[in-house]
Amino acid sequence: MKHWWFFLCISVLIQIPISVGAVGVGVEPAGLNFNINSNGQSINTIKLTNPSLEPGLFTIAADDFSDWFTIQPSEIRLEANESRAVKVQVKPNQSGRFATSLSVVGYPLDTRSFNAGSGLKLPVIIISTVPAVALRWFYVGLVMMALGVLVGGWWWYYYLRHHSWWWRFKQIFRRYT
Repeated sequence: MKHWWFFLCISVLIQIPISVGAVGVGVEPAGLNFNINSNGQSINTIKLTNPSLEPGLFTIAADDFSDWFTIQPSEIRLEANESRAVKVQVKPNQSGRFATSLSVVGYPLDTRSFNAGSGLKLPVIIISTVPAVALRWFYVGLVMMALGVLVGGWWWYYYLRHHSWWWRFKQIFRRYT
């Protein structure tokens, strides 16, 4: 019975876990909305924060439509409790309403830390009213056709109408003789 304190202390020490920490991540605002109109692109800024007690490396990437997004910088090193602004630019190539998310993942820089990445998904809504590329080429073709009709009409009115067919025939015949 004398050694029950010893066994009690040993059993308590065995059950105390070794402290384990991971790099946290914080983002403001909680979501992004992009309204794209005739200029074809939109830019928003997010504030990325490292709320943990150790430095970390953070990566930001789009889950879907990744060719539409330009994220600067897409990889950031943040010290403990440090924040930094990240510019997110969207340039879609079609019209419509789209939903995706940005993945923000933080990894510890210290190799002795628990090496698990923590992260979050930032919801993104894109509303695009950019006309489709095929529709733009249709309008270009329509303008080119209208110019062709105007130039052809001018040529017919000023050249062909003022000269008889016999005079035009003689002009062509003179060129080859």
